[in-house]
Amino acid sequence: MEPAEPKRPARGKTAMELTTDVCVIGSGAGGAPVATELALAGAKVILIEAGGPAPLAKLGEPVFKSFRRMIAWKTAHLSVARGIPANPIVHGRCEGGSTALNAGSAFRLPEFLARRWEAAGTGDLREYFNRADTFLQVSATDPQFFGRSGELMLEGVRAKNWKGGAVPRNAPGCTGRAICVAGCPEKAKRATHISYLPVAREHGAQVLLNTQARKLRLKGRTAAGVDAVGANGEEITIHAGKTVVSAGAVLTPPLLERSGVEVPGLGGNFLLHPGGVLAVHFGEPIDMGGNSVPQSTYCDEFLESEGSMILLGSVPPQLSVPALLFAGALRDLSKVRNTAFWGALIRDEGNRGRVSATRKGRDLRYALGAGELRRLRTALLRVGELAFAAGARAVTPILLGSKRSSSLRELEKNLPDPLPAWRLLGGSVHPMGTCGIGRVCEGDGRVRGYEKLYVSDASLFPTSIGVNPQFTIMALATRVAMGLLDGVG
Repeated sequence: MEPAEPKRPARGKTAMELTTDVCVIGSGAGGAPVATELALAGAKVILIEAGGPAPLAKLGEPVFKSFRRMIAWKTAHLSVARGIPANPIVHGRCEGGSTALNAGSAFRLPEFLARRWEAAGTGDLREYFNRADTFLQVSATDPQFFGRSGELMLEGVRAKNWKGGAVPRNAPGCTGRAICVAGCPEKAKRATHISYLPVAREHGAQVLLNTQARKLRLKGRTAAGVDAVGANGEEITIHAGKTVVSAGAVLTPPLLERSGVEVPGLGGNFLLHPGGVLAVHFGEPIDMGGNSVPQSTYCDEFLESEGSMILLGSVPPQLSVPALLFAGALRDLSKVRNTAFWGALIRDEGNRGRVSATRKGRDLRYALGAGELRRLRTALLRVGELAFAAGARAVTPILLGSKRSSSLRELEKNLPDPLPAWRLLGGSVHPMGTCGIGRVCEGDGRVRGYEKLYVSDASLFPTSIGVNPQFTIMALATRVAMGLLDGVG
């Protein structure tokens, strides 16, 4: 049964007042670990989530039907960061947040960044990663689910003698259905609504779905709870000893700002993972979206030295054909089964963008700098080098006005230097940094200058990380939770 959409509240009507030790806003990678760890320790916890139940794809149904259900249920936010190019950003709006909608990739924070983060104030996060892993059960992708695309990428990695391997995933029961982003039909992916929230509920936490936080309750510079609107439009007042905002790097700063929180740098340092993709044309069927997972193999040879991470993407033909046609990468529709998508994430530098509150919601701005454009061009060449080492016949960048290249030399000639930003097809699912530790928040997540007010999501990141962030968010959230345990009650 599909969840009912929340109705608008009757103005001034307070239908409910609740009291709790801790109120957590958001049920994704940042909120669910905090709520669960506190509930396990005996604290009284209320977690509110703006969306309804997580989507669940059905075995055997067409992929478009699964995505139509997600749209009908409004289980994701779409924000657009203004700039050249414009960057659409998808983030979860359902139980489990973005963890319910991602591919299940679960990388730890790269070691070369862990040292920088410690200096910024996070401390050593290894014990918190280990604690989070007891819920996630992360393991390397089973080779039987690499898909031919993943097998070929690994062949290229080995031919080049580069670092890489099987993507670590929080999906121990995966059977390779390739529809993770629409809700695992077998609940094998341990998103937070599968791994954390059942434990939180078992230990007394109250989880309110379809409940939108409207404003934080502040007494001077001390948080005292949340004003929210419930599933049936009723206004809810939550009195809380401590408040944790885990709405994500796009939604957390506007909520704080609308509530009257004033901290220098709030909403600044908006970071994404700019990316580029090559359509890689082989002489054999790839069958993306078959018995495989969306991201099965990777290459991190250049993550530290050049700021890029290479990942494949298994995309069902129903979604890949439009992208290929748009980029001019598909000469023969019958050959679509022979085309893979290999791409790269780019670590961007600080102060690339900003998120701020507006009268109607939020404003996002993001600008790629010359450094990011250089990194992106270099990364596309590295992906091409890997593709040809794996036996590709040709590659086509998914860019405006792209050209098909039959060799690395031809690809280098066809990619403009510098790469024009207007030719890029922007987009990211990894917003970060807008309440960064060392700038807006302390190492334990407390908002600077405020008492009993905490942030626990990707906005805490001091830097961009270059890898899928959910595991790192959960580790940071666990650190926030452990700090909150002192004095809760």
